[in-house]
Amino acid sequence: MTISNISRRTFNKSCLAQLPVGPAFTAAVTSDLEWRREREKLAHRRRRLIYNDDGDARYVSPAVKNIADFLSRRFDWTKGSQVDSYYWCIGDGQDRPYGRPAPTGIGDPTRVMLEAARAAGQEAVISLRMNDIHDAFREVNYPFKLQHRNMLIDPTGAPGKYVKPDWRFWYWSAMDYARGEVRQHKLDYISRICDQYVPDGFELDFMRHPMYFKKGEEAANLSAMTEFVRKVRQRLDEIGRKHGRPILLSARLADTPEKSVKLGLDGPSWLKEGLLDVLIIGLGYFPYGDTWKQFARLAEKHGVPAYPAYDCGLLYNLPQIELLRGAVTNWWSGGVPGIYLFNPFVPVAAKKFSAEAFYGELKRIGSPGTLVGLDKAFCPHDFSSSLDSAQRTWGLAASVESGLPLKVSETARVLNVQVEETLVHVPQGKRRELALRVLASTGEAASNLVVKLNGRKLDVGKPAGQDWIEFPLKPADARRGLNEVAVASSQGETTVKLLQLWVRYRRA
Repeated sequence: MTISNISRRTFNKSCLAQLPVGPAFTAAVTSDLEWRREREKLAHRRRRLIYNDDGDARYVSPAVKNIADFLSRRFDWTKGSQVDSYYWCIGDGQDRPYGRPAPTGIGDPTRVMLEAARAAGQEAVISLRMNDIHDAFREVNYPFKLQHRNMLIDPTGAPGKYVKPDWRFWYWSAMDYARGEVRQHKLDYISRICDQYVPDGFELDFMRHPMYFKKGEEAANLSAMTEFVRKVRQRLDEIGRKHGRPILLSARLADTPEKSVKLGLDGPSWLKEGLLDVLIIGLGYFPYGDTWKQFARLAEKHGVPAYPAYDCGLLYNLPQIELLRGAVTNWWSGGVPGIYLFNPFVPVAAKKFSAEAFYGELKRIGSPGTLVGLDKAFCPHDFSSSLDSAQRTWGLAASVESGLPLKVSETARVLNVQVEETLVHVPQGKRRELALRVLASTGEAASNLVVKLNGRKLDVGKPAGQDWIEFPLKPADARRGLNEVAVASSQGETTVKLLQLWVRYRRA
């Protein structure tokens, strides 16, 4: 039986110990069958946590002093953690990432990072942002864009031309992948980079940012983008054979197959055709609910491991580490092979958490066993109230829309909260406390909210600071699995912005 015929969950449990956990070096293979088998084996290696680093440590102030200082900015925190794969983002496709110079005194940052990852026993992967648009509201310095303005989504666009509610504020500078010259430009760049560095894998990050064609032209260009990915797959195999080992191809796509196809990215066909070795699911802006399972089931059908994404930027506006723990708890219960973390540096760089506090989670969230007895928060399929305008603009194009914020009145509205924490057994020496927290309209009186959890009316909540209202729960109120929360207002209409079900542990 080949790896592709083994179910993902069975494979992880029975075969994981036999797979390599260090650098993916292998002897040269010649036949197509041997090559495919080698790719399949490497595709199913252990990846408890995938850490996507966008490379921004190269530009922070003060400037890096040497290689040791460079690695200490973010990488060293992953050593000895549950991070098994390090995805190093090389930027947007320019020879100088984002048009910025690399720091002096450390040589080649990409080579330094890949070697550090391999030395730590991690998979060393290069990640490319397939259509980064930060230059839309700053300054365009990408040579290809400057030389081929007619190949942008809006060739007449310029920073400040559009206001934020207009999608063109963000996307006017995106490249139009309907143009063969754009696809060839990206293919040439990927080929050169992979031949130069020979990483263990290469990620096509299509979610940074998810627009590739002019509006209304996505369906007409599905086959063109599939042909592009087909050529990338072929080129990686050619380069891998030249250097004696496969280079895996991963892609980060939308939250669901349907959303991805609507963007012009035919992920289902890519999986069916065997173009991808690894699938990353979603933007990571809506980490609750089970919509990720649609893509995961499809990937499993074709023998491809799939990893749901969590965008750590969510913790910038709502810095509660318990939210991250709740999301990954649900994912582990759903049978994922691992978790993909995007931009883990953001909440640390923003000083929302100390480096010790946040990066310490890299030793906890990569396994259900190391999450036992830790405080967690669970939400409805929503995090949108913690998104800024930019995240909303490109997030909703690739994500399944949710129910918050929610206007409620005397007629109750229902929200569902998935809780996969084991609520029966309490770790020895601890006691469990449960609470439901609601963030309502500014100034909303706690007594105005009428809340039912799984059919039982809760006692009047108490103010919990910053417009939060908390309802203490009895042990039997919540349950493992889906919890139904009905919210009404006794005093006219109000808005529920966020809702959280907390599981806290205290010393007995």
